[in-house]
Amino acid sequence: MTKTEMANEILNAESACKELKKAAQKFIDSIGTADEAARAEELVKECEEDVSRCEDVCAFMKTEDAKKVFGAEVAANIYAHEHELLEKGVEFCDCSGCTAGKRVLDNKELFLK
Repeated sequence: MTKTEMANEILNAESACKELKKAAQKFIDSIGTADEAARAEELVKECEEDVSRCEDVCAFMKTEDAKKVFGAEVAANIYAHEHELLEKGVEFCDCSGCTAGKRVLDNKELFLK
């Protein structure tokens, strides 16, 4: 997968936050320009901040804030799913945003060369 494809995967990820999508778009817009390396660094940094570990998602989903944001039933379902992933030894959230961001992190050297 190319850097552009990975950045586009973030843009197409329903669950990616606006900050991550903005960093991905800025990177895509900078390809072939003098700003590409700086935008690549920003994208990697944003991925490091936004890609969630299952244990962190579980902890958040038990809070009142999660219930306010998602509703009690959705928060409980997300908690159950992430807890199941943890029990299987999965470290990172498998939502589309985290999956796309994790792919960038797994290919960090490609972005930062």
